[in-house]
Amino acid sequence: PRSRRYVTVCASAARHQALADALGVSRDAVFEVLSKTPIAAQAERRRSALESGNYPPRFRLSLARKDAGLIVDAASAAGADLRLAAAVQTWMAEAEEAGLADADYSAVLAYISSLRGRAIEA
Repeated sequence: PRSRRYVTVCASAARHQALADALGVSRDAVFEVLSKTPIAAQAERRRSALESGNYPPRFRLSLARKDAGLIVDAASAAGADLRLAAAVQTWMAEAEEAGLADADYSAVLAYISSLRGRAIEA
């Protein structure tokens, strides 16, 4: 349950932020909108890290990516379609390769924001 929750939060926040960045919408506006959603508390907890670029590890990205892989594998074995979880797993793996493996898993949000100009799927 906890693993599914952080994958969902990362995916949702990342998608919103990537779209906002592409459209030139401010982070303040994004967080204002997210404050009205079910992920409000999670988004607010990660806001300072995203804005500062400092991701002290509470739950390392490398472990989160491993868990995301387990979620995707279990879903696939059960015949469930979790494309968004698979996208998060891919983003986490790419963020790991970019040197963020030991950062907190929320560093994937900064990685996704850095993809501006490239395709953002999911």
